[in-house]
Amino acid sequence: MILDRVKRKMILTMAALLLISITLVVCLAMETNTDRPGMDYSSFDLGSANPGLCEQACNSDPNCRAFTFVKPGFQGANARCYLKNDIPAAVPDSCCDSGVKGSTGITCHPGLPNPQLVLTGTESYTASGGHFTRYSLAVLNRAAYPADLFQAAPDLPPCGTNTNSARSWVNIYNQDGNYIYGFCALGSPEDLGDLWFAVAQGEAPPSQVYITIEDRRCNMTLRSNPVTIPASGSSPGGSTPGGTPPGGSPGSSPAVIDLTGTWNCDDGGRYYIRQFGPTVWWYGEHDPNSPDWSNVMRGTISGHTINADWTDVPKGSIMQYGMLTLNIESNNRISAISKTGGFAGSVWTR
Repeated sequence: MILDRVKRKMILTMAALLLISITLVVCLAMETNTDRPGMDYSSFDLGSANPGLCEQACNSDPNCRAFTFVKPGFQGANARCYLKNDIPAAVPDSCCDSGVKGSTGITCHPGLPNPQLVLTGTESYTASGGHFTRYSLAVLNRAAYPADLFQAAPDLPPCGTNTNSARSWVNIYNQDGNYIYGFCALGSPEDLGDLWFAVAQGEAPPSQVYITIEDRRCNMTLRSNPVTIPASGSSPGGSTPGGTPPGGSPGSSPAVIDLTGTWNCDDGGRYYIRQFGPTVWWYGEHDPNSPDWSNVMRGTISGHTINADWTDVPKGSIMQYGMLTLNIESNNRISAISKTGGFAGSVWTR
């Protein structure tokens, strides 16, 4: 009898601990300091400053798709809850906490290790008359990070014009904590092996850098160890600056990249490309007088690859957007490696 009571007590204790751990994961998934303005169909004051009450109201209402909890002092003395019949865009704002119905079921990962950062090499390159040194970085323990950290998160605040950026953003900082560069559209943990930043030749690089991985879904940030950057631009392991780019082969791509000009594409469009340093823009259209589509793109050159975001603009009738990964085969030919959002073109020439 005594043994049965002990067993029942142990089972109840374990169940309580499991419930607590689940509750912690759900709370971590709240979009803290985020507003989702508009699309309200109901609003009301709350008896306490608990955003979970607003979330519960949304979950219990079949008409609710998203909610915003307004903190006390922003719209009166009490906290206020707004229920929404659609999913408006997320906007960073300290006034509020928000959420999308069902999104709190996403798994958070509170026990992940900090990234182990290393410098893997340097590369000198020239673009649009500018001379730069690219410093390549990699996270050695990237296999420890789950794939869902880098899933597209259209319900979270956008990265510039990219409304389909990743759940987790990776930022590079110098030794003083100043932002240098960032990646908001990594697609998998393996992409942590191909991070980089560039410095114009003649300018001193930072003495050290570190990265952060910011899980925006669960409000969690991981910080790496600092990595020393060689002042001369020399590479670890004897790599020669200006040598073969990662993923390339000698003679397979141009040593000097200059893409500025007018290009034709196999989608029947004409593209006007402007390059400055590692950054590339274009405007493309099918028919200059009455285009059925027209789009803009902004991308960054890494080696001989362009990672870009694109979107249609209202001069045409089609309204889509997505991401592109392009291969610079030569200064007169570019080909698509991957495309999202229904982009049609695959090869550009001039």
